[in-house]
Amino acid sequence: MPKSVTIGARISVDLDADLRKLAAVTGRSRSRLVGEALRAYLGAEKELAEALASDRDDIRSAEMRVLRAK
Repeated sequence: MPKSVTIGARISVDLDADLRKLAAVTGRSRSRLVGEALRAYLGAEKELAEALASDRDDIRSAEMRVLRAK
């Protein structure tokens, strides 16, 4: 069994209602749904952060080429 930790988060009443409905419809626990949502969100944020870092590096490299050309 994978190790896990318990965390606490404050969410809106509306979000909780949506979470409960989805849990009931899918037969998955609220905990599992939150974990899946968090994993997807963190994955997307990581990809964005990596893309921004790469773009920033490309911009710096281009700036250096322009400065050297002057």
